[in-house]
Amino acid sequence: MSHSPPLARTCGRDGIGFTDGIREKSARLRETGRLDFMGCTQSVVHVPQKITEKYRSFRESQFFRFALLGAVSFATNLGLTYYFVDVLRLRPEMGFPASLASVLLLNFAANRWFVFEATEQSLGGQFLTFLVSSLLFRICEYGLFLLVFSVIGCGYLPIVATILVTSFCLKFIIFKTHIFAKPC
Repeated sequence: MSHSPPLARTCGRDGIGFTDGIREKSARLRETGRLDFMGCTQSVVHVPQKITEKYRSFRESQFFRFALLGAVSFATNLGLTYYFVDVLRLRPEMGFPASLASVLLLNFAANRWFVFEATEQSLGGQFLTFLVSSLLFRICEYGLFLLVFSVIGCGYLPIVATILVTSFCLKFIIFKTHIFAKPC
């Protein structure tokens, strides 16, 4: 005696239900533009091709990949700092710089091979330029924070957020046009 699970029963007026495979439903959707689910037929709104192409081109853009790397880098930095300080029992004064150094290597590799795909230049020269620019960006970010915070004297979080967003955009431009630029 075969026992079928409750979801395998056929439902609805026209006999279309869960027993239909996903492939059959997808084919029917492509052919008719309508989706049958549990006896109810629904028209499916089609997104114009121009919109899907723009979304795809943005998703494949360098800026999107740079932003994605920024999110991964942020999460990795927090995780490594936690690991170094709370698991390995390093002092925070040592754990955070160790995390920054590790993430710096991750950022360089990801920018070189994933974001900008700039492998035509020598690895050593490109890394040195990246290292110097990253240090300069950090110094400028901190200096600007101290200046704005001491002059304006408002909450530190809006200042940090504004500086980091501005720095992110400037880094993208500098990295794209100078550090990871394709040779002419």
